Amino acid sequence: MQVDAIPASSVLARLQAGIESDGECLRARSVELLRAGGRNAWLQFVLDEGRNRQIRRMLAAVDLAVLRLVRTAIGGLQLGTLGKGQWQDLDASGLAAVGLPEASGGSPRRPLVARA
Repeated sequence: MQVDAIPASSVLARLQAGIESDGECLRARSVELLRAGGRNAWLQFVLDEGRNRQIRRMLAAVDLAVLRLVRTAIGGLQLGTLGKGQWQDLDASGLAAVGLPEASGGSPRRPLVARA
């Protein structure tokens, strides 16, 4: 995601350690500075559990605003070139990547992965 400033390493450590927001402790498994420009930076967040607007709330708590947020993976499933609003059927390897058992016996419906 792109943020409106270049965060110090202490801010990244704070995001990873956890932030209190509306009575919830919001924490990222990891936060990494991917690249920094003159006035903004690109960060990579890895979450164990995504809560409602979690990344935006965490960044607001450290006075950073999100300029652009892009989801690149869900669990072990990389979204790759899947565009906004597109979907694809999950095969056995896709089901395993998101932690679902392979469908057994005759169900014509398979879970889908979608990019919002």
